[in-house]
Amino acid sequence: PGYQCTSKKAFIERKLKENHYIAPYFSKMEQSNVTGMDTPLPPVACQKLAQDAQSAWQKSAERPGVLIDVRSHAQFRDCHYPGSLNLPGGLLSAYGGWFLDYSTPIALVADSHQQATESSEQLWRMGYQQISGYLTMVPKPDTIEAYHRQHVNAVTADKVDERIRAPRANWQLLDVRKQEEVENNEFDQAKHIYLGYLPEMCHQLDKSRHYTLACGSGKRATVAASYLLAQGFENVDVFIGSMQAWQSYQQGT
Repeated sequence: PGYQCTSKKAFIERKLKENHYIAPYFSKMEQSNVTGMDTPLPPVACQKLAQDAQSAWQKSAERPGVLIDVRSHAQFRDCHYPGSLNLPGGLLSAYGGWFLDYSTPIALVADSHQQATESSEQLWRMGYQQISGYLTMVPKPDTIEAYHRQHVNAVTADKVDERIRAPRANWQLLDVRKQEEVENNEFDQAKHIYLGYLPEMCHQLDKSRHYTLACGSGKRATVAASYLLAQGFENVDVFIGSMQAWQSYQQGT
């Protein structure tokens, strides 16, 4: 930690080297912090979508906005609506501002009314006021094709190690951690794109390649995988445990 520096000069030098990420919504949030929100969160934002609206939001081709799945990462990987973005808990406020804009309607996929309400409140405080409501049911796939569209594969440390040792030409480990995390502990042969920069930098990635997403624990990697899948990347999986699992694996081999 920077506060453990032995001198004022060392502290200043350390702080100057820090990389601070400023999400696009920060300017709006700063204004809201000064003036306050114009309107309170309306009850409709925390209500289940009507049946006809649910049908439109469930189908990616007809979807009128961004569908955010605030259920757990494990639930999302197991089964989700194609094209939805996984941002549960604190990751919604930490990273939602990198993936959302103020003009596009938002709907949620949640486990419960309480979870939907808490997530809606997070979005509202960030200035996102076009919240249409929420869904709770994610139907299980009934065909192999549907399974592949609604499921995110996960890989363990031994599999990643195998891929690193004998890499295929079309495979890439993609690390979405912050720069300081990467500098402290690097993944061998990984390409680094900070999670928040993924929307503006995913054009640098090749949709024909196979990407394994990694972070510190697998949580942000799942967010990244959900975004890439929504952008049309088909061969994507998540390194479960990511750096935590990698370090444990390295110590045991």
